[in-house]
Amino acid sequence: MNTKISLCAAALALVLTGCGGSDSSSGDNGGGTTPTGSKITVIDGYIGNAELCFYEGELSSTTPYCYGLYTDHNGTAYVPEQFAQHNVLAKVQAGLSDDKDRIGYVTRSYEMVTRPNSSVVTPFTTLAVASDKDLETIASDLNLPADLVSGDYVAMKQGISPESAIEVHALARSLVYELPARAGDIDSETLSDSANSILDQIKAHDPDTIDDVDFVKDDGGDFVPKDVISDLKSYLVGLNIDGALETNWQLKSLNVAGAGNDGGWIDAYFTLDEMCMDSECVEYQTNGNNLTNAYGSEAFIYTSKNIAIGIITDHSSSNELDFWTTDDVVGGSLLSFKAEDFSNKTWFMFFDDAERDDHNPRPSFIEMRFSETDEGVVTYIEEGEEPVDGTWSIQDSGDHSKLVLTYLQDGIAEFEMAFEHLATNGQLKIASDTNDYDRIHVLSQDENVVRNIVADWVSAK
Repeated sequence: MNTKISLCAAALALVLTGCGGSDSSSGDNGGGTTPTGSKITVIDGYIGNAELCFYEGELSSTTPYCYGLYTDHNGTAYVPEQFAQHNVLAKVQAGLSDDKDRIGYVTRSYEMVTRPNSSVVTPFTTLAVASDKDLETIASDLNLPADLVSGDYVAMKQGISPESAIEVHALARSLVYELPARAGDIDSETLSDSANSILDQIKAHDPDTIDDVDFVKDDGGDFVPKDVISDLKSYLVGLNIDGALETNWQLKSLNVAGAGNDGGWIDAYFTLDEMCMDSECVEYQTNGNNLTNAYGSEAFIYTSKNIAIGIITDHSSSNELDFWTTDDVVGGSLLSFKAEDFSNKTWFMFFDDAERDDHNPRPSFIEMRFSETDEGVVTYIEEGEEPVDGTWSIQDSGDHSKLVLTYLQDGIAEFEMAFEHLATNGQLKIASDTNDYDRIHVLSQDENVVRNIVADWVSAK
């Protein structure tokens, strides 16, 4: 797909067969054999492809044992008898694990824990372990029914007290935003305070829409409602309360050969029946994470309020990755990079390193360790290669600021890249090198989300 026209056809062609997830993550302990051991379910919603590990004593003073046991897509796995008396650690990994509450993969990594002989791993079991309390006490502290806090509150939404179960589920969904990437870093007092603050917002919210929102901390430290992205058609169409269209998309292939030589950006919008790209419309269907039309289909592996990433897997494409955004990156103002976002921090970046006419992408994954101050050193780490140093700085460019990176050879800058900031959702930063505008770069501080998107890109057929 060298040209804009063929990109339109490919984009109108979207197929993704649900890439992602481990083939061994069926929760049956591998090999397709009859499961043995005790059933356990990982929930904020049901979490598939969560890795289960086991430990004794305090998590802060031991290394959990992990051996490749993953939950199935209903969040279920079986704890082997030899680990029956161990604590359970559930690793939820961005770009790999999936949550049945949402489309696409989980977009941030976190961990949850529970004690031996538990049938569930949830934010509440995690709070109980971190606080050194039992679940009955946690329920009492939150003034919530103990059977919901200690059990499968998602299933109980179909029971005799659905209103309470819906509130508990909303609290659990929201509380995971407060969980760190490593369970050993949980501050139990802070997590407990967050649970109570979220619950106050839930109680004050319209009960008819609690199931459709999370309550997430804003920049001011207040918990505010945020729509749950649970239905692909609604997400793409973006209907407002009057039923009018309100979402316009811009998309571009991250495959440099598919991006075209004229910018490669495509304008798109969706009605309930048709998807239209650069004025060409075709009927479409959605099923789970997949968007399908007469040309093929695309699976959305990453979704957020304003940024999505999908993979095309129809026969005419070659491992094609698409970037979608509701931001106006073509006609709008560029964003500014800020020194404090990089100073003394580690970022991970991926992009297609193929030649412009090579339709087989070469996804490149780079770890970048930035020194403490602007005008400092950045160390580039690529797998299988020796670390290489460079310099970094934030350069004013009138109405926006660029991130300028160099590679050093014998202390001299070998070449320079000046990145303009196109879009962000708070987790991903989307950038374009001013020397090669068609080559999109994606940056994140979450290594898992970058690694797993790249793995899906490489494995897509």
